[in-house]
Amino acid sequence: NPVQQDLFWTIYHKYSPFLNAHARKKMYRFLHLAEDVLQETWIAMLPHLDRLSAMTEECAAAYLFATFDRIAVKLIKEDPSAQGTVVSFEEFDEAVIADRTDLLDEICASETSRQIAEIILSMPKKDRDVLRLHLIESMTFHEIAKCMHLPYKTVHKRFQRANNRLVTKFLEEE
Repeated sequence: NPVQQDLFWTIYHKYSPFLNAHARKKMYRFLHLAEDVLQETWIAMLPHLDRLSAMTEECAAAYLFATFDRIAVKLIKEDPSAQGTVVSFEEFDEAVIADRTDLLDEICASETSRQIAEIILSMPKKDRDVLRLHLIESMTFHEIAKCMHLPYKTVHKRFQRANNRLVTKFLEEE
């Protein structure tokens, strides 16, 4: 589809410098995988081009960074040369927060804020709290774990569960 191709190249040219910089910053220990992660990130974006183009620049960049980070951790864990290397999601997740503007402003300014608020309010309080602390208060998973007196893995699992629920329910409602 020529329209989709044009949309892809527009988005690619707009965000690839930022995503490439993010890749250099986050993949310095695994440079041999950086290009693969970048390619898989762009491939993962193909079904979401319309949605991505409708986002503000900050949200689109955060979405790209989060997708990149998820793919990076997966490929690093699968790479035989990285055996024995400990890679945590937090190494990647902190960059997502550092590289974007305040999500609370984004949510409040968005037409979909009511939908998002309803989805978040429908979540169990423990998941909702972790989501809020990480995304809105910009706390790391280690900071949240310390403040809530929970193991790091519990905090990370709660965030993943809440984030997945938010994305899934939001896409269902669209």
